[in-house]
Amino acid sequence: MRKASGFTLIELLAALAILAVLTAVLAAALSTGFTGRSRITARADALDELRAAQALIRRELTEARPVAWTAQGRFTVAAFEGTPNRVSFIGTLPGFDGPGGLHQIRFLVEDGALVMERAPTSGEEQVFRTGDPVVLLRDVAALRIAYFGKRERSAQGAWHPEWKDETRLPDLVRIELDSAVAGRPLWPALIVAPQLGPQPR
Repeated sequence: MRKASGFTLIELLAALAILAVLTAVLAAALSTGFTGRSRITARADALDELRAAQALIRRELTEARPVAWTAQGRFTVAAFEGTPNRVSFIGTLPGFDGPGGLHQIRFLVEDGALVMERAPTSGEEQVFRTGDPVVLLRDVAALRIAYFGKRERSAQGAWHPEWKDETRLPDLVRIELDSAVAGRPLWPALIVAPQLGPQPR
């Protein structure tokens, strides 16, 4: 009489153990794949934000308006105030995301974020005021700005830590950002040349 064919208990346990190991390996591989994809997506999003912030800063500074103000009631200066950690100027914003026309525009770091402030202006206020903030980048440790140009007609062009109460816009503006997370610059120095319109005299 022939014995019935089948699996012994030991063989079933061994098969279950192998299946469990394969399941664990597959789960780990899938988890690693999803984690890697999430990291790649996060990096791509961060790069997109950096590029967008750079493009906005470059566009607004390039199109800075050389509006003339009267300083201390005596002499004409360009409506431009630059310090080592913020820059304010007059620009033109499109009307698709709010009121268009002339605006006071300011870039600065506030509460760990790179912010653009904007406020409508007639160009005659003679003073910069706080505007509506728009966050461009988060996790920013420091903003460093320098200004290149001639401060006197006979002087050679040079980089300056401030640009205020000058009769003309700076020839170049250099902007550097440090990351609060990575502890290193977020991008190579961004250098922009204000180009729009004649200089105030």
